[in-house]
Amino acid sequence: MEGMDVGLVNNFFGQPAYKAKFGVAGANGVKAIPANWQTAINNGQQAGQIVGLLFNGWAQSRYGSRKIYMGAMAMMFGTIFILVFANSLGMLVAGNIVCGLPWGVFQTLTTAYAAEIAPVAMRGYLTSWVSMCWGTGSFLAAGVLRASLGLPGDWAWRVPYMLQWV
Repeated sequence: MEGMDVGLVNNFFGQPAYKAKFGVAGANGVKAIPANWQTAINNGQQAGQIVGLLFNGWAQSRYGSRKIYMGAMAMMFGTIFILVFANSLGMLVAGNIVCGLPWGVFQTLTTAYAAEIAPVAMRGYLTSWVSMCWGTGSFLAAGVLRASLGLPGDWAWRVPYMLQWV
């Protein structure tokens, strides 16, 4: 799902309902997400991921993979609320920063598990599977965003965020 989560963020900027809610009217009267906010949202999630990557390196060796994974899943569940109920571009930036923390944990934890903890015969398959899941998540994000275009009002951008809870 990490592939889907990250895929959603970069593709909302062109969605009509998202632009209607968070866009700023330009000289021609058409709403768009300003480039500086797009940059802040994208870089915010990446900054959060870097912190999550660094945290995972320390925490996994101290507490173990299972506890850290479960903690990151609980954090992800909570941080999605910020994105679902965002009412400003600033909230979206903050939400993406804190969502980036568990995303960073997932990026390193899954690969480390596949490469170090899994049985030797399974390691190659599992490390490949991690990459395949990221790609599949990106395809899933594109499908979800396309399917949500016809939803009324704010549901068009909230539902894709809500699907991350599943």
